[in-house]
Amino acid sequence: MRFHFLTSPTLPRLSWCARIDRGEETVRVRCGNWVETTEDSFSEAAWDGEFSRSQPDLALTMTGTAARLSQESITFATSTNLHDRLYFYPEKDSLWVSNSLAFVLVEADDEPDLDFPYYTGEWLSQLMAGIQRENRSLPMKRGEVILHECANLTVGPDLEITRHEKPTPPEPRNYDEYFELLSQTINGVLKNARSPGRARPYSPLGTISRGYDAPAIVSLARSEGCREA
Repeated sequence: MRFHFLTSPTLPRLSWCARIDRGEETVRVRCGNWVETTEDSFSEAAWDGEFSRSQPDLALTMTGTAARLSQESITFATSTNLHDRLYFYPEKDSLWVSNSLAFVLVEADDEPDLDFPYYTGEWLSQLMAGIQRENRSLPMKRGEVILHECANLTVGPDLEITRHEKPTPPEPRNYDEYFELLSQTINGVLKNARSPGRARPYSPLGTISRGYDAPAIVSLARSEGCREA
């Protein structure tokens, strides 16, 4: 298999949609001009590993989405949070994959079914059911969209989607180990994001709320060079 990238300045900068056709060696990827591309991978992501190795699917922590080729399959990697999904649209001899629900529907020439009144409820019920749920599809006018989060998804020549759960770090035994885990993770992700090997390196930006989590993470990120929130 091989990638053929069609980069467009009119698309959202970090959007992408891949099309895999049965029996075809070439995987066509339409993407915005900030998506990082190599001969055998692409990403709009940062992860706790070396950017030059292009192995985001092996990371313990990743923001954004990515894909990597092997000889006869493609592994699509989601973020390790529960909110950023990948959207799969299967047909008999083609499969579209995107980080955008709107993009995958446009590319597959489908749209929501206006006779289906339960989109909000179905979306929320799947979210509450968690990553081990059985039902992952949403009906559309012609076909269906399959939703995956917090996983690596391998697609082979038969267009079958195989889900692999993300690796997990060792469980911290005490506060010091937990603090070290968070610090190393933030350091790794920010180092990846700032890599000079990127076409567009990123500077860290934090968010601050009145809660606990966001200020705690920003205080850790500050020691790794984050100066803006």
